[in-house]
Amino acid sequence: NEILPQFPGGPDTLNNYLISNFKIPDDCLNTEKGTIWVDFLVDIDGSIKDVKIQKGLSPCLDAEAIRVVKQMPNWTPGQQAGKTVTVRYSMPIKIGSY
Repeated sequence: NEILPQFPGGPDTLNNYLISNFKIPDDCLNTEKGTIWVDFLVDIDGSIKDVKIQKGLSPCLDAEAIRVVKQMPNWTPGQQAGKTVTVRYSMPIKIGSY
């Protein structure tokens, strides 16, 4: 019985967090639009660790995605067989749709 980690407040709150906190740097306003895939661990205490870009768009947008993910509040950690576990999570951040 697996329970995936969850951002506090759920997916809609996560979306609002990304919209509010992701700021496109001035030097990359004219870069391509699309989706950045960010990979990270949700540790057993809910903290976010080992943030990496799985599929990026440009160095400046990728750096902003990493910054925003690292600043997220702790998540509700995942569980497996009733035990709290560290889970690797991949999340899309859509650029150009905000």
